[in-house]
Amino acid sequence: MDARNIVAVLDALAGRGVVERRPDEADRRRRTIALTERGKALVTAVADAAAEEQDAFLGALDQAERTRLNLLLRRLYASHVDGPA
Repeated sequence: MDARNIVAVLDALAGRGVVERRPDEADRRRRTIALTERGKALVTAVADAAAEEQDAFLGALDQAERTRLNLLLRRLYASHVDGPA
């Protein structure tokens, strides 16, 4: 995320009650960002929905095929991010 946009994003998230800013215990000049209970519930709901959608999308594959697909996709990703192995 572009550092120029982070304050606006955090303001929006705080406005929705999903994060809160707290003083840093070690350095009072700094602030930390923490998920609220509402934010934690939202993360859980989104993760659960994503898992359901993924399961539906991959429904035609058995577990061994899913595992193989995952390995192949990771190899492709690594070859573009990390360079050739």
